[in-house]
Order: sequence, then structure tokens, then C-alpha cells
Amino acid sequence: MTIDAAKVRRLRYEEKLGPAAIAKRLKIGRASVYRLLGGKPLEMA
Repeated sequence: MTIDAAKVRRLRYEEKLGPAAIAKRLKIGRASVYRLLGGKPLEMA
């Protein structure tokens, strides 16, 4: 299974979802979300 990195970024920055919510919505692990977002928790801009 390939994770769509663009979808993860869109959910984070446009829909303002946190990593746990993104992981739940896409049915992937939180670690995968953090890896795609740069490996560390990000501040909401």
C-alpha cells in the first residue's frame, strides 16, 4: 500500500487535522503520518 503524501499534507494544512486524526481517517499509523510530515510534531501555522 502506498500512502498519498499530498493527501496527508492537505489534511494537515488545509483541514487543520492533527496526526492522530489524519492517521485514523486514512487508516494508517501515526508514525507514518509523522514520517511524511518531517518526523516531528508540527505547530499549527
